[in-house]
Amino acid sequence: MHNLNTKPLEDYEPTAIKRKFDEDFDEISGPHLALANDVKQDHLLSKALNCESFAKSIIGSTTIGEPTVVHGLIKKQRMDKLAEEIKFSNKFTSDVFRCVLHRERPQEKQSTTVTTNSGNYMLHNAITRSKLPRSAENVFVEASDDLITALNMDFRLDPDLLYAVAELHAGAIISDGFEALLLITAESYSRSRNIDIHSEKSMQSIPNGGSAISIGLCDEADSGPTRSKLKIGANSMNLLVTMSCAIAKCEVSVGPETRLSMDLKKATIFYDEQKLDNFMGILEDHMSYQAPMSISMLRQVTSGFNHVSTFHCWRSTLSGFDSDLLQPATVFTVVDTPSRNYDHSESSLTKQASAVLQQVALAILSKRSNDIDALLYQTKTTLEIKKNDMFQKLHDQVSVLASAPPSQQQHKPYCLQLSSYLTPIANTSCLSITRFIIHSSLFS
Repeated sequence: MHNLNTKPLEDYEPTAIKRKFDEDFDEISGPHLALANDVKQDHLLSKALNCESFAKSIIGSTTIGEPTVVHGLIKKQRMDKLAEEIKFSNKFTSDVFRCVLHRERPQEKQSTTVTTNSGNYMLHNAITRSKLPRSAENVFVEASDDLITALNMDFRLDPDLLYAVAELHAGAIISDGFEALLLITAESYSRSRNIDIHSEKSMQSIPNGGSAISIGLCDEADSGPTRSKLKIGANSMNLLVTMSCAIAKCEVSVGPETRLSMDLKKATIFYDEQKLDNFMGILEDHMSYQAPMSISMLRQVTSGFNHVSTFHCWRSTLSGFDSDLLQPATVFTVVDTPSRNYDHSESSLTKQASAVLQQVALAILSKRSNDIDALLYQTKTTLEIKKNDMFQKLHDQVSVLASAPPSQQQHKPYCLQLSSYLTPIANTSCLSITRFIIHSSLFS
């Protein structure tokens, strides 16, 4: 910046300069003086960027030689460092040193005009600049005290609500004020072993103090390589995010591992307001609530086939992605996925393994778990397509169960008596899931 008609610095009386330009501005008025947009948005942007407003008196910058005041924003850490390096005559105003810096004063009384969390403004901008601009049309809100209380309820009293919890979070956004992550697919898990054979065993996702909800990456191996799993935890349940999209970069994570660069310690969950209203409405009339059923709503598991919770529909995917062609595959849906995305043929071992597991799931969900003829036919057909020892063992066992006289049949549904035969089949079906390829054009 050129200084016009500049006089020597000593010609200016420092006390007069500071008195004339020692304006009163605080954390709300200061950013607005710097940005001159909407007062609320200027304040929110300053907070989201962790900035502080300041005023600079430029000496001799005009033709009449009078100082000019310019307002701006600066990182708080940088201003703190400057305050150590530059001599300040009081807490908010420096001595004259070619320019005078004025620090913002604390807000004397609580403003009633700024009620929106600072992350909302950055969240809106992140979405608008992304390849998912339509999401900006939705209204996103933070969790209320009522919602936090609801998510920390004892879900052992009404396990069906675990689907409603997953549905609420499919479409939610996690943001730390800079990065934003759209949750696309979420799976609910109870913390009760009696309710859920796949119950959460780790302590990592339990909220601190038991009165909030936690957001974090949990490093877990699960009999394989260690993966960083994004989990949202409450007292009696937690959610595993299995598909998400980093909004600004449009990078998609598919499967149990989530790639994140944001600071989750500062992160907030923003919920779609319409979904939140629907969820709270379900809770008000939870006695009549019945979760929907679909093979596509089953969680991705490879064990526990002796327990009915393996076949509970506790997974939800954001509308628009809730097709087997787009959402993460499970051992129950690989048979319905396109070969080009999963690198397998119609007669492949992985696809035939999935066909068997889907037949078992159909029997459970349609309450035909004692109708063994359908599974007997499926195992026979599978063997005709793909000869394999594990299919043969399953077929032999199903044949034994089918031929047993009623007096020797167990009270437990036959589908739940085949766990030791179904687990290796599930592990085989799971092999192709790791080769899933999602096309970025879907987010354009």
